[in-house]
Order: sequence, then C-alpha cells, then structure tokens
Amino acid sequence: MPELLKRLFLPTLLLTLLLVNSCSEDPSGPGGDPPPSDSVTTVIPQIDTVFLHDNTAFTQGLLFQNGRLFESTGLNGASSLREVDPESGAILRRVDLPDLYFGEGLAYHNGRLYQLTWRNGVAFVYDPDNFAVLDTLSYSGEGWGLTSDGVSLIMSNGTADITFRDEAFAAERTIRVRVDGMSVSRLNELEYANGRIYANVWLTDTILEIDPEDGAVQRVIDASSLTAIEAPTASGAVLNGIAFYPERNTFWLTGKLWSRMFEVRLDGG
Repeated sequence: MPELLKRLFLPTLLLTLLLVNSCSEDPSGPGGDPPPSDSVTTVIPQIDTVFLHDNTAFTQGLLFQNGRLFESTGLNGASSLREVDPESGAILRRVDLPDLYFGEGLAYHNGRLYQLTWRNGVAFVYDPDNFAVLDTLSYSGEGWGLTSDGVSLIMSNGTADITFRDEAFAAERTIRVRVDGMSVSRLNELEYANGRIYANVWLTDTILEIDPEDGAVQRVIDASSLTAIEAPTASGAVLNGIAFYPERNTFWLTGKLWSRMFEVRLDGG
C-alpha cells in the first residue's frame, strides 16, 4: 500500500476497531482517543488461490497439521469437529457435538486436538486420527479462540485478554492486547505462526498480528477485500478462521457460513 494511502486509511481502520469495542460489554473497555496513524502497519492480504468451503459451517476454529485441515463449527445443534479436504472443501470426517454444546476454537497441541465450547465451560480433547474423545477439561468464563505455540495452549474469551494454559487447561499467564496502550477486545479465532499470534476481531474484517510476550499489536491485516468477494448475506456470516500452512508459507482465511476459503500471503513471498 502506498505510504500516503496507508496514512489515510489506518486511522479509520483503528478508529473502527475502537468504536466496535467501545460498544461491547468488555470490562477492559479501551476508551480514549484512537492511536496515532503511524503506530501500526496495515497489510492487505495477497490472494493466491480461492477454494470451496461448506457454507453451512459456522466456522469457529481452523488449523493445518501436517497438511491436514481441521475445522471446528459452532451453533447449538450444529456444532462439529471436521477434517476437510483443503483442495475441494469436502468433509472427510466429522463428529457432531451434543446439542447443548456450542463449539468454538480449535488447537493442535502435543498430538491432540483441543476444542472449546462457548458458555459450557468445557474443552474436548480428541485423537486427531479417529476423533475419539480422550478427555474433557473445564475452565471458567467463555471460550472463543484457541491455538498453540507448541509449549502452551493460547485462548481468547471475547475480551482483550489472551490466556496461556497448560495441557490440563490451568492458566499460566494472561496478556492484554493493545494498540498504543489502548486495549482491543472481541478477540475471536486465533492462530500462532512465526512467533506471532493472529486474532480475528469479531464483527470486523480485521485480523491483528500480536506479540505474544506483551500483547502489543504489530500489524493490522485488513481483509475487507475478501469479504467483498464473498459478499456474505446470512446473519452472523463474519470473517472468522485463520489457518497457517507452513509447507506453503500461506494463511488460509474464511468466515462463518462462507462458501470460500482464501489462500493468502501477508508478506508478498
């Protein structure tokens, strides 16, 4: 993006983020004025390929592991864990959650898949090869996004806070995500790649690149061009779903009830 356009665009994007968050019930409420225009770099995803996605999937978690694509879907009565063919979007394997559970974020950690639920306070632990339930874990509060850095599970709960947990789900530490000291809440689906946390911001076309040490936002990814292509019309069909594909150094992005997955690059490589 040319420097002049970036300077004109970034304040509007950050102001939108802060306005969305200030209207939420998040107790961390950002408040204050929007950050300076040159505080954070804005990145526009470069689309490599567009793939099909099940437009009945209320996507809550998305990840690659050894070339296999796994997805968690939500809504009571429609929540599931799936293995999906990345090229065709076909569902290769699926297990449905009982109707009382609302599926949320998904992570691969130490050879297992961990799936959150929204307000049930339960995380399911699966064998990735047969989707057998190996364990159920409990936590307090809401579950939104989940990822892993290979050492800890990393969880969002819809506020500006991200909590690091051990494999038994005990909290280890928490960071607050901020832009120039101002917190940004409604953090949703998470991905960890190349030493950074990536977070969808619910109800926006924005993904934040976050320093896992202190929660500082390093870059803002503006994915509005993907939403424009998808042109979702269903209620709740917002951008949500980030999967890093290390073998191709690409990110796969989609949304709830979207018919497409976008393979994109964030660094032009």
